[in-house]
This record gives sequence, C-alpha cells and structure tokens, in this order.
Amino acid sequence: MFWMSLADHGPRTALFLGDGSEISYAELAARADASAEAARDAIREIAPGFDSDSGPESNSESPRPLALVECANVEASVTAYLACLRAGWPVIPVAEGATRKDPRLIETYRPNLIFREGKAGVGKAGAGETGAGETGWAWEAGDPEPAAMHPDLAVLLSTSGTTGAAKLVRLSRANIAANAASIVEYLAITDRDRAITTLPFHYSYGMSVLHTQLLAGGALILTDASVTEEDFWDLARSGGATSLALVPFQFELLENSGFAERALPSLRYVTQAGGKLSPVLARRFIEIGQAKGWELFVMYGQTEASPRIAYVPPKALSSHPEAIGIPIPGGRLWLADDAGAEITAADTPGELVYEGPNVMLGYAETRAGLAAEAGPEVLRTGDIAERSADGFFRVVGRRSRFLKLVGLRIGLDEVERALAAQGLKPYAVGDDRRMTVFLAGATPETAEATAADLIARYGLTRKLVAVRPLETVPLLSSGKIDYRALNAMAAAETERETEAAEARGAGTRGELETVLRDALRRNEIDLSRSFAEHGGDSLSFLEVQMALNRRLGHVPVNWEKMPLSELMALEPRARAATQPVSIDTIGRVVAITTIVALHAARYPVLGGAYLLIALVGFSMARFQLTPLSEGRIGQVLRTTLVPILIGYYGMLGLVHVALRPISAPWFFLLGNYERDFEYGIEVLWFVGLYVQLMLLMCLPFLFRPVRAFVARKPFELGIGLLVALMVAAPLLRGSVDVDYRVRDPLFAGQLVLLGWLVYFAGEDLRRRLLVTGLVLLDVALFWHLRWSVIALVLGGLLPLLWFRTVRLPWRLAHALTFVAQRTLFIYLTHPFCVMVFVRVFENREPKLAMFLATISASIVTATIAKAAYDMLERRVREWLAARGARDELRAG
Repeated sequence: MFWMSLADHGPRTALFLGDGSEISYAELAARADASAEAARDAIREIAPGFDSDSGPESNSESPRPLALVECANVEASVTAYLACLRAGWPVIPVAEGATRKDPRLIETYRPNLIFREGKAGVGKAGAGETGAGETGWAWEAGDPEPAAMHPDLAVLLSTSGTTGAAKLVRLSRANIAANAASIVEYLAITDRDRAITTLPFHYSYGMSVLHTQLLAGGALILTDASVTEEDFWDLARSGGATSLALVPFQFELLENSGFAERALPSLRYVTQAGGKLSPVLARRFIEIGQAKGWELFVMYGQTEASPRIAYVPPKALSSHPEAIGIPIPGGRLWLADDAGAEITAADTPGELVYEGPNVMLGYAETRAGLAAEAGPEVLRTGDIAERSADGFFRVVGRRSRFLKLVGLRIGLDEVERALAAQGLKPYAVGDDRRMTVFLAGATPETAEATAADLIARYGLTRKLVAVRPLETVPLLSSGKIDYRALNAMAAAETERETEAAEARGAGTRGELETVLRDALRRNEIDLSRSFAEHGGDSLSFLEVQMALNRRLGHVPVNWEKMPLSELMALEPRARAATQPVSIDTIGRVVAITTIVALHAARYPVLGGAYLLIALVGFSMARFQLTPLSEGRIGQVLRTTLVPILIGYYGMLGLVHVALRPISAPWFFLLGNYERDFEYGIEVLWFVGLYVQLMLLMCLPFLFRPVRAFVARKPFELGIGLLVALMVAAPLLRGSVDVDYRVRDPLFAGQLVLLGWLVYFAGEDLRRRLLVTGLVLLDVALFWHLRWSVIALVLGGLLPLLWFRTVRLPWRLAHALTFVAQRTLFIYLTHPFCVMVFVRVFENREPKLAMFLATISASIVTATIAKAAYDMLERRVREWLAARGARDELRAG
C-alpha cells in the first residue's frame, strides 16, 4: 500500500507548492501522521472509544472512525487524506466548501471526523497550517456514534458531478492500490515524473493522479489555478511538470488559448478521461504532441473501477481516434448481449463489462450500507460498445440515465430527486450536449430560478442546462412517464437552436468558403483537410486571416492547421481590442518597406531582400511540407511561382516594348547573375533567384525515400543541408563578391534553410538555442557587409524563433496584414512607381517625400494588380471547370 511506504522515498520531493517550496516524502509521511493525531485529539473530546492505534493493520477492536475530507489542491487536504489512509480510516473526499453548501452527505452518513476550512480553533490542522492560504484548515469532531463498515473499506466517492449525492462508491485499499499500479505501468511513470494538479482530487480522475505519483515516488505540483491562467503555466514551468491530466472541456480551453504556442519542455505525456474527446481535437493534440515531443493517452474509466478501465496507446490513437482502447494491465473487457452472454464477433454492439481487482466493493446509499458485503469483481458499465477486429473497444451509446457534461457524470434520477425535495415536479432528460429539465406546472420564473440553481450546483455553464415549464406530462399506456417523448422534445429544441445559430452564421460560412477557394486557387476544397494540408502559401494565408478577422471578429490560434469544416463552423463574436500578429507578417512589412526605401530614396537600408529570402524558407516549412511530402510538387510550384511569374513577365514585356529591349538572361530568369543591370528592372533579380530556390527546394521531393525522411525529420534534414551549404558555398563560389552573395542560390540557400529551421525548432529549447547559434554564425561568416543587413536578418529571424506572435491593437494588426498580403505585388510594381516619382522629385529629394509617395503609390498599384490577378485567375479556373464538365458530358 503506497500510502504506508511514503517515508521509503526519503528526501525525494513529494509536493511542490505554489510558493516554490517543496515537501519531501519523509516530511509528508510525518505531516500525515501528525494530521491523524490531530484528528484523534478532536474526536476524543466527544467519543473516547474510537481506535487510537495507527495503521490499517491495527489489532485494536475499537471501532474505526468514518472521516470526511474537503479536498482543495493544497498541502493540508493532501495530508489529511493520507492521514486517513495511513490510519486505516474510511474517508469520503468531497469538494472544498461542499458540506456547507449541501449537507446531505453529512446527514446521510454522519461522519465521525470532518476536515475542512473555516473552523480554526475547533480542532488542529496538524501539519496543515503551513503554506499560504491554508490557515483555518482543521479537524472537527462529527457524529459520536461509530458506524459499521466493511473491513476493507478505504475510500467512498460520489459517482455524480455533485458531491452532495447520497449514493457513494465503496473502494477498498486493494482497489485503489491495484488501479494505481496499472496506471503506473502503462504510463511508465517513474520517480522523475512531476504531475501538476489540473483537477481536484475528490474527483476520481484527479485522485488517480495523486495515487500514481505517490506510488512511483514522483512529485505532485499543487495548484488550484485553471489551465487558462498564466499562473498555472508559470508554475508548470518552474516545477518541471512532466504530465497534464485533462477532461475534454479543458482540451477545448487549451485549443482556444494558444496551447500549441506554449513552451513546456519538461512535458512527457498528456492524459484524457472524463468523457469523450472529439476525434478532431484528438487529431489536433496528437499533432501538437508529435511536434513538441510528448504523447497523448486517451483513457476510459468509471469511479466504480477506481477509476481506470481502458486506454489507447499513443501509437494507435491516430488509427483509432474514437476508441476507448484496450484493457488496463490486470483487467479484462468484454461485451455482453441482452441475455448476459459474451459477444465474440467484431463490430457487434453489446454492454461493456469489465473485470479486475480494481472493481469496487459495491455502492452505499445509507450509513448501514457501508458494511455491506463486497460484490463480484465484475462491473457492468452501462455503456454500449463495439470491439474492432484488432481488439480496440469503442463506446457507441449508454444504457442508464446518466449524462457526462464537461467531464462530470450526472445522474438524471438524482437531479429529479433533488428538485422534487424542493416541491417541484421535475422530469430530467438530455444527452452529452445538454441537460434539459421539464417542470410540470411551473412558471417561467420558477424555471429560470431552477436553471440557475442547477448551474451553480453542478458547476455548469448556461449553454449546458435548460429548464422548461411543461403543461402536460407525456405518459405511456402503462401510466409511466414517456421519457422517450421528453427526450425527443429536448432534442428538437436543441436542433432548432443549433439551426438558428447556423442560419445566423450561414452567410459568414458561405463567404468564408469562397475566400478559401480563391486563396487556395481551387474550385473545390476538401473540408476535412486544413489550409496547410491544401498547400496554401504565406500570402494566401494572410488573405484568409483577414477574411476571418472581418467575418468572425477573431482569428483562432493555428487556424491554418484546423480542418476547414471546423474553421467554417466557428461562430462570430465581438472583436477583441488586440489581436495576435505573426512575427513573419511584421517581417514582410519591414522587408518590403526597406526595399522601397532603398530603391526610391537611396536610404542605406540593405537587407530587406535577405529577410524575404529567409521568410521563403519559413513559409515553405509552414505551408508546403504536407503537399511536398505527398509528392504534390506541381501543386506547390503552381501555388508559389505562377503569380510572381505572371507579374514578372508582364513587367519585362512592358519595359521591353515601351522603353528599351531587355537582354535574354532576364527572360530566362537568370537576371540575378547579371552585373550590368538593365534600365528599370535591376531590382527584379530577386524573382529569378526566388524561382531557382523554389526549384532546388522541390527537387529532392521527387524521390519517395527523401519525402518519407523529410516528413519524419524535417529539422534534422535542415541542419544537414545548412552545414553542407556553409562548407560548400565559399568553395564553389569563392569569387562571388560579398555584395552579390545574396543573389547566388548557394549563399541565399543558407538563408532559406535558416527560415526552415526557425519554423521546425518549435518551442524546443535546445533546438531554439542551436538555431540561434547557427543564425549568428551564418551572419558572421557570410553576411557581414552592412549593419542594416545584420539588423534585418537577426531582427527578423530571432524574434520569430523565440516569440512567433505579438498582440497588437486590432486596427494596426489589420493594417500590417493588409500590407504583408500585398508584398509580392508591391515588389513587382514599385519599380514603375520609382520611375514616375523620380521625374517628380528631382535627384530623389526630399528623400522622405520621395519614399512616402513611392510606398503609397506602390500599395495602391499592388492592390489593383492583385485584384486584377485574382479576377483573372478565378475566370481561368471557372473556364477550365466548365470545359472539364463539357468534356465529361460528351464522354458520358
């Protein structure tokens, strides 16, 4: 029994507290024993006959006290709970403050000892008086009459979302020890692991985290902070958290609060239980875990099983995203038909049955029920499931009248009993989307007040609870309540509300789908795939981001990785005062601004082109890895090259006809090798270089083994190629002047690879430090020609490496995104603007006026050029689609 061997771990850290202090295992054991002694002092005052001996193996014939412990994620509660286990006293863990809000448990079970906050001076908290905010936690004497209890009884847990429910699960010492050992085995928990409290430990899932850490000799980081609070993540980092235990609702919170961008290098695994995690969220967090080096374990359990029953190994989760998995070590799962016989055929539904040493002793609904005999080690879960041919179980329905809302298991019969006790006539129905309670003969005001009461009691949100007056109660021919009819009424109302919400957003979604098709240059888009999986580019990304901002009022974090169907299903909301802006968006604006400043006013700000080249690599990594890894080379080249080549050749043709002939190298995209520049087009050397770099980047992906390797190890490949170029470039191009190196693919390729590495470094600290060193080394060796080059390259790449996004006022964010989206067309059109304004401002003086006039005119002409290109591209797509349809019709 792990609670008896705490001191064996000696000086190892057991608890890491919010103030940064630590409590060792030896000290935790001593504090738990001191807390037990304080409990004995409290009860001796009213009932001296209770067992005063310590330990579950005591030979004393004196009765054991029944304890109730209010549980907060603080040291006092943990030590009080462990005190009960070590002293052999059955304990009822409940939420902090629950006994004063709802006295039913105390009235039903009449515990002999109560541990809670707010009665300082009545008893002693023992060791629990240490730590900020914990004064006032104390043991109180309760009912003086002993209770008859099963000799193996250790813990009593509520199966419901409210800790005031009278029905409790009786767990033995062997139950909780066996389940903790199974979890430690399949999660491979060691004494180096540190779990942070994301859940209260009166909840069976949270309790299992406490148990497994203590069994393995690991540490528990104690906090009541939510996963949406910065204090939580600060503590997770300082405490070195290696695991997070989450319910589905918390995954949704993390998804909407930028979890993918958070740095938590110590994290080893994330577990999920407490309800069904949507396959979309599961896939999203699998991707995040793969990128950051941690694993996701999806688990299934019930309080009656102490609580874990099944889990999905991380390697199988991608292929079984809807499964609850395989049985935990030491347990067995099977399916029963209506007659109770085992179902052996695959994909055949039946009731899920579990057998194992962690199955409860049975239920208790009264004090007398605490002494009932133990039931069999078989648990009929009430869930309807199927088993796949390869042995994975999947829940497809539920037999009994229970809901799971935001991870809380709520008994509908219990809800009815509680409301009936208030003089109401309730009929509760619903599903895992919402609980609906119909009140016979109630007024709207009563229904509203009842809804508020249920929301407060269960800790739910308004969206999850509906209470409706009911004029006529539907009955079956037998005279019983027709719950099927009530469920149909509730479901119909939910559907109507959903349809209304969809109708409000239908226009938005339709417009957004049009924007996505245009941005991705496709007539049809696969809604199950993401923007990145479609192979969008950096400029189309900004186009969609602006559309999201306009139509939804917000831009979800990492929206480019969300399935498009999920993206279009987002509801509009009020625009926030600030919005996140990617550092590369700012980098593009700075780069194009310095390029125009150099060419228009001769400001000495070289380096804008260098930064744009580095951002080519970042964009390739961010948007093109999926299509390149799938061999869609043509799609990538069309997406990245067609717009710039149309503009490039349009400009060459105009200059060639209107001004002077252009030499052949420029038409063959070799202008970057020219030293005697052609009039008016010298700045377009970048286009030839860009095309050459894209072809070189795509070339390796023609080979299947290379594609497979890059898909697995993109960062490692980037390191190898960068080192090879740093060695080869000066040998093969030793004669290239430093002023022209950026125009040579061998040298510019280094910048592309630095951008690639910046993206794939992610939030891994070691990778970030390595890339920082490579950026500094590359700049020192090859790009030391101008201070502005150094400033732009370092100032563009290093913030992008370490921060990724910044929050800016939404108007500024919108303006930056607008300009960044037009970077390509500004680059192509600004030479004409320079030529025009050189005639207006003789000798480019005054410089500031020349620059402002040129940049303004370039943005306007770029906007017109982009609109014209978009219209032309759309017309071509529509014509090709119509032609394809006609050809198909003829062929048919």
